[in-house]
Amino acid sequence: MGKAPLSNPAKAPGLWQKLKISFRAPRFNEKGQKVENARFNYVDLNGIRIHDNVEVPLPTGGPVENNEKPYGPLMIQGDHGPVALRNIKYTRLKEAGVALSDLTYQTWYGNFKLISDYTGLKPDAWGTLTELTCEVLENEDAYGSSYRGTITVSDDGNYKLILAYTGGGRLVVNNQQLINYQSGDGFRRDEATILLKAGSYPFEIYNFKNASWLPPRLGLFVQTGASPKALHAFNSFPPDDQPVSPILINPGSEPKMIRAFLDFKGQYKQRLTHTIGVGDPAGTHYVYDLKSGNLACVWHGDFVDATPMWHDRGDGSFRPMGAAQYLFNNQPLSFLASESTPFPVITREDEINPDDYRGKGYVIEANTGRPIFNYLYQGIVVEDKIYPDQQGRMIHEVNIKNRGAKPGLFYKLAEGKSIEQNPNGAYAIDDKSYYIRITKGATPKIREVNGIQELYIPVDDSFAYSIVW
Repeated sequence: MGKAPLSNPAKAPGLWQKLKISFRAPRFNEKGQKVENARFNYVDLNGIRIHDNVEVPLPTGGPVENNEKPYGPLMIQGDHGPVALRNIKYTRLKEAGVALSDLTYQTWYGNFKLISDYTGLKPDAWGTLTELTCEVLENEDAYGSSYRGTITVSDDGNYKLILAYTGGGRLVVNNQQLINYQSGDGFRRDEATILLKAGSYPFEIYNFKNASWLPPRLGLFVQTGASPKALHAFNSFPPDDQPVSPILINPGSEPKMIRAFLDFKGQYKQRLTHTIGVGDPAGTHYVYDLKSGNLACVWHGDFVDATPMWHDRGDGSFRPMGAAQYLFNNQPLSFLASESTPFPVITREDEINPDDYRGKGYVIEANTGRPIFNYLYQGIVVEDKIYPDQQGRMIHEVNIKNRGAKPGLFYKLAEGKSIEQNPNGAYAIDDKSYYIRITKGATPKIREVNGIQELYIPVDDSFAYSIVW
């Protein structure tokens, strides 16, 4: 009869939403009697999980048919206002018919750096197994092991195999090496896909570890349906055997600021190391890149998950807790030789020229408690004021001082695959991912540089714009 979502990551009207659904139909016995209700394994909206393992006992209120079946058509109901749909893709999933048999193992004890360090030696122990498990190990560290057997699949198809382990590992199926990680101190979950016809095939798993701070763990999963199926003994790779209470930060009644690393677009390769997250009591938050004087991302909802930064040794990073709208990387303000000159790209710490750009920190606005960021760019004093309005839009005011007479100063507002101006004057950015509207300053321009479209504005004075997503 309906279930409220866990959160509301919906975007503004007119922007494309991304919906990913994993649905399991009701199940019936051989007599046609329903034995299990339908279930949404999960529903993700704009990358945020809004439903998790929700049982559905009855059909929807406006079904194609009232009698439930194991298979049926997809129906899209859109009668509550204008709606556009595109890029609809579906895959019928089937639970994996996969089993292991004829299992044997060998173990060696010693500090090994490679799998080849021990496979040519006489094993210290060997035997047969009824199920795949690393519990045959006598040592919790300084070991090497190998497991052999037969994997049988019931149908032709692509099978995703997931090897989860501590230390180093290798997976070989039907003489094809699928996974190979040669380090004794890893904590890995590697996956590979192999095309197999119905039948039985030999497989081999190698695992070694020489890091005493890691427990011995070994798991093999197969995935053809919505969730991976374990092919190992439970205790060989117990799920979440070291649970951690999350460290969640919210602003409370006043803005809150946290310095941390940010993995831009969730990618470690794009880690920003000089960012500050600003959480606002209004529920609209952002991350500012102090290294380039740039607004990196914005989102609604809860503030940040600081668990990666503060649990145990940590890695210095936090994660936005809402559907973060990432904007772009690098320095937005620059003197350009011409309007076709690319904006500068900063990729390493040693590329920062203090005579060109220098961050000057921030001051706290007395009446709001919000930060106002300051930096110098070629002698120009820049003040960034960022705050949400009552409609949840993010307002960015850029105040320019000591502009001087040097020509060719521009500010990049946005970039993306496509940028187009709407009849109401707002600009739809990156295939309608978010909007930008100039509220003060010159008229922006659109250009293409290296296959990417940019929205930029000539700068002679202060300007302001709003971001809607």
